[in-house]
Amino acid sequence: MNRRGSILVAVLLLASLLTVFVGVAAERLRVASGANRSAAEDIAADVAVKGTLERLWAASGGRFERLPPAGSVSYPGIVLDIVARNEGERVDLDLAGEDLVAGLFRAVGVEEAAAARYARRIVDWRRDPRRPPEPGRKPTVPAHGVIEHVRELDAIPEIAKEAIDAIRPFVTVTALDGRVAVLTAPREVVAALPGMTGAKLEAFMADRTDREGDFDALIRRYGIDRDHVSKEGSSATRLTMVVRIGSHRIRGYEVVVATLGGDAEPYRILSWNGNALPAGVAAPGR
Repeated sequence: MNRRGSILVAVLLLASLLTVFVGVAAERLRVASGANRSAAEDIAADVAVKGTLERLWAASGGRFERLPPAGSVSYPGIVLDIVARNEGERVDLDLAGEDLVAGLFRAVGVEEAAAARYARRIVDWRRDPRRPPEPGRKPTVPAHGVIEHVRELDAIPEIAKEAIDAIRPFVTVTALDGRVAVLTAPREVVAALPGMTGAKLEAFMADRTDREGDFDALIRRYGIDRDHVSKEGSSATRLTMVVRIGSHRIRGYEVVVATLGGDAEPYRILSWNGNALPAGVAAPGR
């Protein structure tokens, strides 16, 4: 058996064990009460999400990016509704070019001059402090290096809060690629591409549904810079999970996972947010 097959067998075994653990946790929930029950529910939800990651990795053959857009996983007393989106559908604040970042601000309604200022501040902020600025460029903010979380936008001076709030759903720091997954990205991200405005945007959004067509021909047709876009998207996947525990408790998770070529681990968790109930999903009263 090759190494990948051995890893798959190991992950399947771990997934089976986690399923048992979730079942045990669910039984603990049945007999717990009050504060103990709440704590037990939190533990059960975390274990269910971790077990689900193992199951999804195995089901996708080690390629999270091949998962269907929506699905569900069940354990005794626990149901997880899952939405999978390629992380390349967002603009990576660490890797995207300044023109792409400015385009995203414009796409959400920021005036052009302000959009350019905000994008320059982000690019200057993420600069490696050990390296000198580019010749002829005066930094607008001190260099801080890699942006570790989207929340770091709030620390960059002189970027309007409403502008940050507007781009927040469309940005990331875990895409692992500065290019946009243009075939599936939301309208706002596609609109951020240099030159992608007005009628051209509408035509492209309609035309891109022909997934069987020639990608390179599609990009040439709309004059899109090939360096800004990707056909396959990122190797990272964002999994949004709504965890329903019994009939009275609900929790939301956003987890970004990636399978990296040549990695000793079957996959990596790039981001974990256990307090991410999606908008429009109401938590039932307790």
